[in-house]
Amino acid sequence: MGCTFGSVSGMRRRGLLAVASLVALPAPALASAAAITPNDTYYLRGDQWGLTGWPASIRAPQAWQVSMGRGVLIADVDTGTDFGHRDLAGKLTAGARFTACNGTQNGSGQQAVSDDVGHGTMTTGLMVADTNNGIGIAAVAPLSTALVVKVLIPGRTITGQPTGTGCPDDVAAGIRWAADAGARVINLSIGSDVPLTGTGLTSSIPDAIRYAASRGVAVAAAAGNNSLPLSDYKEIAGVALVAGAIGPDGSVAPYSTNGAGVNIYAPGGDSGQPQAGPDAQGQVFSTNMGGGYTEEEGTSFAAPHAAGTLALLMACGLNAASARQRILDTAVRPQGVPQLDAAAALAGIACRGAGGTGGSPSTPGAGSGGPSRPGTALLPGAPATPHAAGAATSSSAATTTASPTSGPPSGDPGGAVALARPNTGGGASPAGSGPPWNLVALFGGLGSVIALIAAGMWHRARRSRSAAL
Repeated sequence: MGCTFGSVSGMRRRGLLAVASLVALPAPALASAAAITPNDTYYLRGDQWGLTGWPASIRAPQAWQVSMGRGVLIADVDTGTDFGHRDLAGKLTAGARFTACNGTQNGSGQQAVSDDVGHGTMTTGLMVADTNNGIGIAAVAPLSTALVVKVLIPGRTITGQPTGTGCPDDVAAGIRWAADAGARVINLSIGSDVPLTGTGLTSSIPDAIRYAASRGVAVAAAAGNNSLPLSDYKEIAGVALVAGAIGPDGSVAPYSTNGAGVNIYAPGGDSGQPQAGPDAQGQVFSTNMGGGYTEEEGTSFAAPHAAGTLALLMACGLNAASARQRILDTAVRPQGVPQLDAAAALAGIACRGAGGTGGSPSTPGAGSGGPSRPGTALLPGAPATPHAAGAATSSSAATTTASPTSGPPSGDPGGAVALARPNTGGGASPAGSGPPWNLVALFGGLGSVIALIAAGMWHRARRSRSAAL
């Protein structure tokens, strides 16, 4: 399954809702962090290697000793979320819908922002799933909640696989709406797959990210899945976290955009390391549309780890700029790239009321270079298990960034420009009547990328398997 942005028009937008007018669901069941162990099934099975137990892990249990993100609203600007998923019960606030391809709002409330693709349910679950409820997964920020903003709708890949499609102006409008509606963190698992120069800088998405930053909102964005050493988010890396993906062993995932413009690396999965998790098999495991769970890989899933960590810090009173800088300053480099370490970021911070257990994390970065980084149990007897995209570069297309795929999308009479990415098993992701595939990418020589036009699709391909829990 994939997600793509296909056309350049945008949705109509109605007036912004005040945060007080948003209908939030009840607080999560995780009320007393001092008396809990993450007893979530897939956490205990070792499928959540991104949280604990592997070199790539963010060491979430140690970070939870200081903060669990209490009271922080994280906007997930994506395909929407499954409001009926029991592992997201009490964790969601229905926001607004921007899917008309003209940058204006065309819906609000649960029905309008429900997930009909699957991608957003995964990213939301990684950040705020109901933790310690005896089922499913644990979240990076267990006491934070999500504001659901829908900017992608279903489409089809060339091979007939479900995908998502949308428009940069809608994404930008969704970001601005979330910033004005009270979100303190924004997750943007949407990005391009082929870095461009010139045309990428005209996108409305970077301006929207800068607007959010000016409003005191922290932003985490997926770097992209094109394997190239330049992210289209390079121009906003000074105000946002731009997340590349690493596999369980801490190495940069082969599909991940890397290098220039990528300022943090976080668990995104690598299916080439199937030993990590019996169900995850090296990929990232999360909630799936329809009430189940699934595994995928992509920088789409690295960004929520960063966004969740921003929420942990901001619950302790850090502002957006300070939280972002703290993550960058405490990143570890066991394999030469700045790797997200939530425990190191929280270490030494005086924090009250954020839901932490009252302990203190181990030495920042400790154990990051070893074969595994076992988590700290949150309750006596809890096991420490050995387990566990850039800005739109055209004015016409953008995508969620999960598993890399290839193949030219079909043509679009509207002439919208979109981007494609290399194949590791999956299909190209046209948006129904997606833009024509005209890819002219010239890059090379001393690490410089001279890519000018990519008329393909922004997309995310999905290799997933639902788990019955």
